[in-house]
Amino acid sequence: MAAWTAAIAVPACDQDTMLLARIAGEVASLTIDVCVPYAGEFLWIAANDVSWTPETQYEYWRLQSALGWDAALRGDEVGAFARFRHAAETAPSGSLKIGSTLDRLFLALQLGQRIIFGEELLRIRELVAQYRSAVGDEPSLCLELAAAYAPVDARLAREWLDAHGGRPREALAMPAGGSERGDAKACDAAAAVLAAEGRLGSAADRRRRAVALWESLGCRWRAANSAMELSALTHVADDVRRATFAASRFPRSWIARRVRGIRRSKPKQLRAVAVSESRAFTSWGAARFAPSPR
Repeated sequence: MAAWTAAIAVPACDQDTMLLARIAGEVASLTIDVCVPYAGEFLWIAANDVSWTPETQYEYWRLQSALGWDAALRGDEVGAFARFRHAAETAPSGSLKIGSTLDRLFLALQLGQRIIFGEELLRIRELVAQYRSAVGDEPSLCLELAAAYAPVDARLAREWLDAHGGRPREALAMPAGGSERGDAKACDAAAAVLAAEGRLGSAADRRRRAVALWESLGCRWRAANSAMELSALTHVADDVRRATFAASRFPRSWIARRVRGIRRSKPKQLRAVAVSESRAFTSWGAARFAPSPR
C-alpha cells in the first residue's frame, strides 16, 4: 500500500500514467475476485490519485466496478448502487454499460428492491436496443441476461441462454471445454434458467459445478453466491453448511443474509417463497420490460 501511494504521488508523464492506470485496472479485477484484505482501501486510493484520462477510461471503469462489488460485499448497498451507476455512465463501450447496469439489476434482485429492479429492466431494454451488436460480440452478456431474467420470465431467459454462442438448447446445460471462468458463468446461468423451468435437480447439478469452478479459480465471493443459490435449491444439510461457511467471509453481504434466511426455513417453505417471489415479480410487470435476443 505504501509503495503504491508513493508511486502515484510522484508527477508522472503520460506513459507512466497509462502504466499506473493499467496496473490499477488489473489489480482491481484480481483483488475483488480473490478478496484480498484491504482491497477496497487500495482501490479507493487508486481511483482518487491516478490522473485519469480518456485513454484510461477502460481501466477507470474496471476500478469503479470493483469498488461497487467491494461496497456490496461489505454491506454498503447504497454505495454499491452508486458505484455501478457511475461505472455505467462512464463506461467506454456499449457492452460495458450493459454489464454495469446488469450489476445493478443483480443487486436489486438479491435485495428485493423492486423499484430499482424495474428501473434497471427499462434501462437494460434501452441499452440492448441501442447496442445490440455489442451483445452479440460479448457472449457472456447473454449469460448474464439469462440469469437476470430467469426469475421473471423463464421463456425469455431460455432465449438469452440459447443465444450464447449460437449453440442449441441443451448445449449449455453442462459446459464442456473453454475457460473455467466462462464455464462457471455458464453453469450459473444455466442453473438459474433450469430452476425457473422447474428442473430443480438439473439446476442443482449446475450450481454444484459452478461452486467447484469458482473455488478452483479462487473467486471466493462468486463461489459463496453460487453455494448460497445451491442451498436454496436443495436445503440439503451439506449444501447449507457449505454455503454458511462460504458466506461467513462476507458477514454483512446479501449472501450472508440470504443464507441466514435459508437456515431458518424448511424445504417446503423455501419452495413456496421462491414461487411467491417469482409470481410477484412477474405480476408486477417485470417481464414486459425484458428485451428479447431476437
